[in-house]
Amino acid sequence: MRQLKVVVADNNVLPFILDIQGSLAKALKNMYPLARHGICIHHLLNNVVSYFKEKGLAELISNASKAYKVADF
Repeated sequence: MRQLKVVVADNNVLPFILDIQGSLAKALKNMYPLARHGICIHHLLNNVVSYFKEKGLAELISNASKAYKVADF
């Protein structure tokens, strides 16, 4: 992680997309506090399907993740 920091500077346009769980996400937030941190939609949808049994919920979240305008959201 420290070697990455040497070649990739922290800034507010740097994106990191990770699984919602895990120590890597926590380490990246500590090392790159200015960067944008997001959750991988694939992992998010898998968690939704696993924890919530409501039909259509995963599709609603998937559609929301693809919305580029508030009106579409």
